[in-house]
Amino acid sequence: MSKLSPIGVVFLTTALVPAMAAALPSTAARTPMAKFRALTVESPTLARHIRAGILSGPAFLKAQKKARQGDVKAEFDLGRSYFDTATLHKQNAQKNIALGVRWYRQAALHGYAPAQTRLAGAYLSGVGVSQNTTAALAWLRRAAAQKYASAEGELGNLYLAGLYVPVNTQKGLRLIRDAARQGDTASEMGLGFMYVTGGAHVPKNYTKATRWLLLAKASGKKMGITLPIVTDMLRVAEAHLSRTQISQVQQEVRKDQAAQSLYTKNTPGPLH
Repeated sequence: MSKLSPIGVVFLTTALVPAMAAALPSTAARTPMAKFRALTVESPTLARHIRAGILSGPAFLKAQKKARQGDVKAEFDLGRSYFDTATLHKQNAQKNIALGVRWYRQAALHGYAPAQTRLAGAYLSGVGVSQNTTAALAWLRRAAAQKYASAEGELGNLYLAGLYVPVNTQKGLRLIRDAARQGDTASEMGLGFMYVTGGAHVPKNYTKATRWLLLAKASGKKMGITLPIVTDMLRVAEAHLSRTQISQVQQEVRKDQAAQSLYTKNTPGPLH
């Protein structure tokens, strides 16, 4: 597997990742954070161009023009265009990654949480910049302070694993739960897996495991990602519940999804 650039590298160092990574298509495995996160930019046309490896055309030029005028969302989109095209298609990789980091930094300095999270990932993995865990944590904390789901989930994983920060299970779980409530797929999966297996972080709880795995399965479906491992773990959890209990959990999940939809509607910028 190639080196991940944004924060997705964190998940490779946890006990949950090997099983999850095996469930994803090879293209997703090569994409920064794409194991768990959809490619989301402001322009759907631009997103298609990134997937196709196109750094030209009206959508790209429009984003470029708006970014140069100081539009923070366009700055992020332009950064992602350069960065993801380089990592997906290896086109002028060094130059485009540098340009991607430049525009991420610009948007991050303007307070845009998705860009702050991406910039943190670059510093954490040393892609496009010299590795600097202090800078990575600073940017990640700034994004998490804005209640940005991806940043909260990533920071929570660092606290659980004791990577670059002292182990803090309580803080880690709080951040991951907050991210999961907002619909962060990786955090939903992580909680589901933890409750199925039990261990140092949480005791086994098949009701909670079922809830979070159902949410993760639905979130993956929305992103067009099939996660067989989630389905397998869901079967394990549901085998310990009665039909009535499963029905009750499904009702709670529908309420959760309604709350997540409301959050997404009222939150500017991409969730992931």
